[in-house]
Amino acid sequence: MKAYDQQTVDNPSWVKRLSHRRRFEVAAQLLSPQDGEAVLDYGTGDGYLVALLAGRQPRARYMAFEPVAEMRAQAQVLWSRAGIEPELYAQREAMRELAVDKLACMEVMEHLDEPLLAQAFADFRSLLAPGGLLMLSVPIETGATALAKNGVRTLLGQRFVNGSLGNVLNAAAGRTERIARASRDGYIETHVGFNHRRLASRLAGEGFAVERTVHAPLPWLGGLLNSQVFWVCRRAQA
Repeated sequence: MKAYDQQTVDNPSWVKRLSHRRRFEVAAQLLSPQDGEAVLDYGTGDGYLVALLAGRQPRARYMAFEPVAEMRAQAQVLWSRAGIEPELYAQREAMRELAVDKLACMEVMEHLDEPLLAQAFADFRSLLAPGGLLMLSVPIETGATALAKNGVRTLLGQRFVNGSLGNVLNAAAGRTERIARASRDGYIETHVGFNHRRLASRLAGEGFAVERTVHAPLPWLGGLLNSQVFWVCRRAQA
């Protein structure tokens, strides 16, 4: 497996590198861990977010969930270099007794089909302590952003799933219901066809109230030509 940082913060493409570095910076600002808080990164990948947070606030307690063995190995290498030892979980069952103050889930939900998507929301509800904060981020793959992203993918010579002209145009027009997104064991490989607005409309039904919405890398543009959207949520009061 290719090193994850080569796909994100150290991507050879300066455009992608900038976008990924900015999204992690936004995430760090939104989370802002405090002394003694328990913070969990759900789907930590190579552990970059945890290392970033620990470097800024070493007195918080950091945990991470990552079901993919190769990603866990990359995270452990990164954390070893950073001199930190977060708690790392490979299975959700091992987290049953946790109650965290802040939970981050970045660029995970767009890859989940049912029943994994419902399971993720159930995990958020069980893992968060009363009054805890949930920060979700997902890519924007509709509108002008979809045209720009898929144009860059094409110019870079990348072959991507669902990358037909018809699908690209449907994504740009927001007609994502016309794009078939095949999953394997509940995992969807491609971003093409993902619609962040559908996920946003589901949050309330899953018991979460959105307190703040932020776009990146250029927040003043809102959803126009931005790569990611962040939602800062809390459990809705009964």
